[in-house]
Amino acid sequence: MRKFATLLLITSFTLNSFSQEVILDTKLDKLNSSIRYTFNSENELFIMNSNKKTGEAPIFNYLRKFENGTLKDILKDDEFVYFFPIPKENDFMTVNGKLLSKLNYKFYLDDKQPIVKEVKVGEFSDFYKDFDMYKLNDCDIEFKLSDKYIYEIVSKDDKNYKTNNKIEKEDLYLLKFDINTFKTSKVKIDKPNIVRLKNDSLFKQKVIAYLPEMINNESFQIITKSVEKNGKSSVFYRSIYDMSGKIIQEKSYTIEPIYGAFHYLYNKFTGRNRLNSTNESTTIEPAYDLDINSHFLDKVTGDFYIFGGTQNKNNPLGFYVYKFNKEDKLVWKKYYKVDDPKGFGERNNSYWLTYSINTIDFSSEELIFVAKGPVNYNDANSHVFKINKNNGEVNTYKKISSTTKSSLGGTSLSRYSLFDNFILSKKKYANLELLIAQELNPEIKKFVSSISDKKGEDDKHIHAKITKNGIFVFETDNESYYKIVKF
Repeated sequence: MRKFATLLLITSFTLNSFSQEVILDTKLDKLNSSIRYTFNSENELFIMNSNKKTGEAPIFNYLRKFENGTLKDILKDDEFVYFFPIPKENDFMTVNGKLLSKLNYKFYLDDKQPIVKEVKVGEFSDFYKDFDMYKLNDCDIEFKLSDKYIYEIVSKDDKNYKTNNKIEKEDLYLLKFDINTFKTSKVKIDKPNIVRLKNDSLFKQKVIAYLPEMINNESFQIITKSVEKNGKSSVFYRSIYDMSGKIIQEKSYTIEPIYGAFHYLYNKFTGRNRLNSTNESTTIEPAYDLDINSHFLDKVTGDFYIFGGTQNKNNPLGFYVYKFNKEDKLVWKKYYKVDDPKGFGERNNSYWLTYSINTIDFSSEELIFVAKGPVNYNDANSHVFKINKNNGEVNTYKKISSTTKSSLGGTSLSRYSLFDNFILSKKKYANLELLIAQELNPEIKKFVSSISDKKGEDDKHIHAKITKNGIFVFETDNESYYKIVKF
């Protein structure tokens, strides 16, 4: 067993009038060349350490979890290219394979010896397509992984099963891999009601689009939407399934933009759009109805939030939020105006531009919405609304101006522990969440300001992850040190 050469310091103290808990402060060297982090659905921190590389992708050898104030070793002297926590205490899986055409999944279940499952091309293609060995930190595939199943919704043509949007003409199947029995099954599932998505008054989709999501071990949902041509009303449909593919419940929510008309979003499952030109005018339209509205499910309370952007003549105005309780009763609805024509909407009237609205589950009482746009400009502003979950009132509002480094200069990101291109200074760069975190917590702003950026030093990259368990800040120069601090 190779010696794990790190300087590990975990303590709480006060420095320059701000409190912090240093979780890790270590050197980067040949035995500790790259470090990555990720969080599970319970906001628990995991870090991976690499002491060697194959080509451009790091091979990780150590896996540790932060719990009870310390970093606990989970794996030592192993080899894997990525790690995924399974939503069950202490269960997880690792992926190893130099080629994406042939991957070994190792399942660590109930503290037993790992079980290896080789996954080849054609098996769960979309599942391992979402896994990216070159991606830095926080690779999110939680929506296809529970503590019982890896699953995918696929359609079938004459030759094989595949993922696509041809829900109208082709049957749908649940492709399911049971991680306890290691058996794969395919079962034909009920299709959502297509008729309700086709009407002369509705916006005509390029194809009928749908979004599958895991709810728990016993159920999943398929989301579809309809949008009125005038952009003034939309219906959000949730078809709830059991794991045999039968629809057990239908839910629907009628959503209006409250002010203005709907605007398409650039979010995790959206971002497609098209230009519709006539002799009289040119308008921006979504390619699919999924581009209108997004959503957030509070898995603790069962509350369901639907939110989206509004516009007037293609210029963004702000966003709306609807909150429904677990019985699907409307609790409140609010409109949040973004008063920033130059940094948010002025240049957003070209069809390839859009803006994003994303959520951060800050605490049991507060939810953060981040409206950012336009995404194709590096000097766009971000508008942060920290709202009260009970009534939708704004507790804190911050406008964050930012610029980005437009060129990576041939940088090989795979060898980096952290990388992002929001500019803090000539030698310091951050992710957007760090910009938000230091506005929410002045102690973090002091900490970031104290990081040296002298001429001749390597660039510093600083990330933040805002969780219910605190705000984690990651700092490195990608050459000589790596540091994690919790606020």
